[in-house]
Amino acid sequence: MKDNSRTKLALMNASISTVVYIGNIVLKFITRSIFIYFLGKEYLGVNGLFSSVISVLSLAELGIGSSIVYSLYRPLAENNHAQVKTLMALFRKVYNLIGFTVAIIGVILLPFLHYMINNPQGIKNVTSIYLLFLANSVVSYFFTYNRSLLSADQKNYVVILNDFVFSIVIFLVQVGILLLTRNFLLYLLVQIFGTILGNIRLSKLVSKEYSYLKEFEIISLEPETISMLKKNTFGNFLGKLGSVIVTSTDNILISSFVSLVAVGIYSNYLLVITSVQTLAIQIVTSVTASIGNVGVSGDKENELEIFRKHNFVNFTIVFFSSVLLMLCLNPFIRLWVGRSFELSFSIVILIVLNYIVKGYRVSGWSFIDAYGLAWYVKLKPLIEIVVNIVMTLLLLFVFKFGISGVLLGTLFSALTVVGWWEPYAIFKYGLKQPFHIFGEIVGKHTLSLLTTVPFIALVLKFSPKGTLTALIFNLFFGILISSVIYILYFSKTQEFIFVYTTSRKLFSSIVKKFSKK
Repeated sequence: MKDNSRTKLALMNASISTVVYIGNIVLKFITRSIFIYFLGKEYLGVNGLFSSVISVLSLAELGIGSSIVYSLYRPLAENNHAQVKTLMALFRKVYNLIGFTVAIIGVILLPFLHYMINNPQGIKNVTSIYLLFLANSVVSYFFTYNRSLLSADQKNYVVILNDFVFSIVIFLVQVGILLLTRNFLLYLLVQIFGTILGNIRLSKLVSKEYSYLKEFEIISLEPETISMLKKNTFGNFLGKLGSVIVTSTDNILISSFVSLVAVGIYSNYLLVITSVQTLAIQIVTSVTASIGNVGVSGDKENELEIFRKHNFVNFTIVFFSSVLLMLCLNPFIRLWVGRSFELSFSIVILIVLNYIVKGYRVSGWSFIDAYGLAWYVKLKPLIEIVVNIVMTLLLLFVFKFGISGVLLGTLFSALTVVGWWEPYAIFKYGLKQPFHIFGEIVGKHTLSLLTTVPFIALVLKFSPKGTLTALIFNLFFGILISSVIYILYFSKTQEFIFVYTTSRKLFSSIVKKFSKK
């Protein structure tokens, strides 16, 4: 019964995440198009730069979010309401402290803003713009703990739907501001008020859903729980440190060493990539809480099978999307915002390769979070940071590679450090299985991707010159090529059968629901 419940909640989270995120993607692209039309490349670059700076400041969160979710699995599963309340009270205090810390550090950075901007080209109110970005980040920390409770209880769909409603409202008001005033400051103020109101409503929903949080007394936490929290928080912080330094600093480096306009152009590609990537992450990680529940239940029999299936679902998304991105990214950019925003195909290759490597890690992140394995990969981010910085600076200063140098540095550190460390920890400390099993899995996946390369080159060679016709042509043959190669490589595997039957059942249930209506 519990397994069925977990499955239903996982499917609900996955399906709602998918539908809502598609809606969010549409909103983002429409907003970006209007933004570019009224404010231009320079303000687009500022938007991308300060978004990255705020991401770096989020390191103050200390990786406690994942630790919160993990610590709540067991008391929620056991209906230990007193412990849930105690943990939530602790997390509220911690997040309040984090919010104030981010605000202080953010203000301290003010004198250094001009070092981050190469060739600002008449951007006005830079300090005010930055402070509004900072304010939007700070206010969110005072409500984050409520989101963690819903996520741990496999009710992340509540968060998703709430955020989507307010995203629509914010979108409509922001578009109106751009149309009427072209004022970037007012545009950002709307975002702040929307963030506050959305979080207030979510807090009320949590108070109603978990009314026992008002009834029980706060108790003392067991030494085991405190020790686990400290270890996981430290491990998650180091993991987040690596992720932020390696990825979120790209825009800062491009702004400092290339130009603010280059940040704006690159940010359009990043929007496409992150839209696809986040959708994939939403689908794959929506079952993370289910994995965590299996872990705390003590059922170890099917862990490797669960990993194989989970990993294959993730790979399936990465496989198809990477082929289509390689073929369609530039034609889409030309159609969407024009040729002046287009990057060279060599840079596109690096962007997609980084997408593949990062995307393939998503399944591993789910297992690390769900099983509380962050402690076992604590040194990985530090080594990754050193390798990334050294390689990136070498490519920027010595070889003058520009955007390509930043992307190559990120790719190199991911392949040489992260690519084996995370799965090794999962197999040794989580699954407790021989590591060569993972080597066999990733080997077959890599070979299938390499098989697509000559066919991609062939499609690009015969692709029409027209923007729309090229996009349709590349999209059609991209789907055809990836489907044929995917079926040839995996059609006889248990993982493929699982994906096929699950998708078929999900599609049938959706059709039945709509036919009844």
